[in-house]
Amino acid sequence: MNLLLKEFAKHITLDPEEQAYILTLLEIKNYKAKTFLLKEGETCHYFYFVTKGALCGFFSDNNKIEKVIRLATPGRWITDFKSFHNQVPSHFHLKTLADSEIMLLSIENYEKLFRAIPKLERYFRLMICEVLADATDRIKDNLLLTAEERYDKFITSFPDLAYQISQKYIASYITVTPEFLSKIKSRQFKK
Repeated sequence: MNLLLKEFAKHITLDPEEQAYILTLLEIKNYKAKTFLLKEGETCHYFYFVTKGALCGFFSDNNKIEKVIRLATPGRWITDFKSFHNQVPSHFHLKTLADSEIMLLSIENYEKLFRAIPKLERYFRLMICEVLADATDRIKDNLLLTAEERYDKFITSFPDLAYQISQKYIASYITVTPEFLSKIKSRQFKK
């Protein structure tokens, strides 16, 4: 819970009663690695806050190759925003990459939070803006940076994740093949 309160404190101040109320609306679950929380075609009913482990959002191309579009590590939220907010079928999957502890906020409780604690709308608006800014930066990086530079940025952004998850997810996130990622790592090791 401390991790979540620290995250909220980045943008808003919550009194003890508000903190206690938030706790009543969250469900805490533990998942093994490689557990699907959402599959393509299902409607997303939760916002997920990672307290331990890691999650990824991805879709599969026509060749069944997973294309990672988002990663979430401790202290970060993840959901399929379009599916969650519009209650429509998802176009991608959410899956744990490691054994994980997740706080789940249902769409019903999300709405209750906003009615009971209006300043949480500010928090979620700013958090979603950060996610959008990160996505924009990632698009720019994929267009302008070399694969080596993207890998270096990944290591800087997710230092612990590099040793926690399968290399295929890292390769997908930086938009290279796993074989090419091995070459990048080999070249960097030789330096």
